[in-house]
Amino acid sequence: MIAYPAAHESFGLVPIEALLCGKAVVVARESGCGELIERARAGITFPHGNVSQLGDALLAILADDTARTEMVRRGQTFILRELSWRRIATEMEHVYETAIANPN
Repeated sequence: MIAYPAAHESFGLVPIEALLCGKAVVVARESGCGELIERARAGITFPHGNVSQLGDALLAILADDTARTEMVRRGQTFILRELSWRRIATEMEHVYETAIANPN
């Protein structure tokens, strides 16, 4: 398991990499990837700076092997489906095509 309490990351890849390595994650919502972790239901998020909720999240994720395993599985599925390089490249192509077609 990893805890990622940072708030000033533009996209923090550490939790994404951890999930792909089979590790559960506890992530600050404001970390840059907190929204993705929540959307994928792939870990536990908490408000940045809330030490009490961070502690509760760590205890919760350590206490439930089944939930932890399921979060990791959901995270891996989400990452492979939504964050593949092919998908990202296709979306970027679309952004550029739209910008070129509509310069104003």
